[in-house]
Amino acid sequence: MKPSYAYPEVRKFYLDMICEIAAYKPDAIVIEFLRHPPFFMYDPPLVAEYTRRYGKCTPGDYLNENWQKMIGEIMTEHLKNVRQAIDDISPGTALEISFDNQDYRKQGIDLPAILKAGLVDMISPGIYSIGTSKVFPLSPFVAMIKESPRKVLLFPRVEGTIYGGDPTPKEEKGLEKIERRSLSVPMFKGIFWNFSHRVLTA
Repeated sequence: MKPSYAYPEVRKFYLDMICEIAAYKPDAIVIEFLRHPPFFMYDPPLVAEYTRRYGKCTPGDYLNENWQKMIGEIMTEHLKNVRQAIDDISPGTALEISFDNQDYRKQGIDLPAILKAGLVDMISPGIYSIGTSKVFPLSPFVAMIKESPRKVLLFPRVEGTIYGGDPTPKEEKGLEKIERRSLSVPMFKGIFWNFSHRVLTA
């Protein structure tokens, strides 16, 4: 079972980890919301809060608009605490978040609120799947960045695997062989040229 940000104890665990990292004065800390969502499930604390707000809660309400608003508020408050902790411990350390370019609200990422509050220094939207589709519109993110009181960099995240996935324990032991294909250097260059062109024309 994956830890859920719905629980204060989980958020404190992650915050304590970030405080420990910040003490080393790194250039940046990256929170990988693009890696293995979801970060909120149909958790009892969320069911209770949803019921308090809206009168009732059923599994069918999971990830509806009101649910997304609720988990977005929780995550934004968590990131406020993260930002404050970093600024207190290591003021020169930047904060970056990565997230799925389409489904970030379903993961609790209220990006407009996060940016307007000036909580991050870089955003890295990406595609949470392998395959040949690697490029997506950047203009919505360019527009949101302009609302931040903090200078924010935009760097699209590209999954280098076309098919095959990560090595498995069996494969590492030589017990199986998985066919896989990754992006070549020329393919990477073409993708980032495409992204650069989209930013310049946004």
